[in-house]
Amino acid sequence: MSKFLFIYRNECYSPNAVERDKAVLDAIAANVKTDDCACVEYAHECDVRRFDAKQYADYTIIHMTRSKEALEKLLEMERAGATVINNPASVLGCNRRRIEAAMISCGLLTPAKLVEQNPELQDKGWWIKSADTTDSSENHIRFCQHSEQVSQYTGDRAEDEFLIQPHIEGINIKFYGVLGTDFFYVKEDVSKEVHASLHNNATVLAQSLGISIYGGDAILTHDNKLTIIDFNDFPSFSVCRDEVAEAIKIILTTY
Repeated sequence: MSKFLFIYRNECYSPNAVERDKAVLDAIAANVKTDDCACVEYAHECDVRRFDAKQYADYTIIHMTRSKEALEKLLEMERAGATVINNPASVLGCNRRRIEAAMISCGLLTPAKLVEQNPELQDKGWWIKSADTTDSSENHIRFCQHSEQVSQYTGDRAEDEFLIQPHIEGINIKFYGVLGTDFFYVKEDVSKEVHASLHNNATVLAQSLGISIYGGDAILTHDNKLTIIDFNDFPSFSVCRDEVAEAIKIILTTY
């Protein structure tokens, strides 16, 4: 009998999305339950630290965990033999500075490089984003119109605490994907060419970061230049919940 453990995200990491995050995990679990040979259990992120890793050695764990403590316990469970999706080590390292570094390493067009190559896009303002993607504080993302504001806001903060991105005018595109499947959903109505290009870029980035279940945001400029501006592990998939539940069931059957 196949054993599955689904772990809900702590509410503090789901600002304005607690029910949506819960709903997608429930939808995936419901799909798995259609298999009579599946044993399905549930837990909350807050409970993970108390788990005996060896007890779950033969489980497949699907989690939305974000806290360092819980992710480190999931690493222990993985070492004991469990299959853990998304990979906890990859989630631990999935901060915005690492994401930008991965884009550069993969040859993907970063916002900074796009602006450098297109002077007409310069001086539209800057976004200062917390490097920690789990940061849900009021000022974790801040827009500054002028460079002086950037200096004032960053002040004496350590450089690795934040990421500065130039503001790029264009269409904001939300995307969602699951590695190892054909599933790739774009919320906005875009051309086949843009869809294919974004799918390719997102796949390359997700593979580099080791994140199987992902989502993010990209900007499409007026002359069809495309850059990813944000990337997340395991979003709520609220616009494509049923479709992603089917896709994730596919990858679960491969383990």
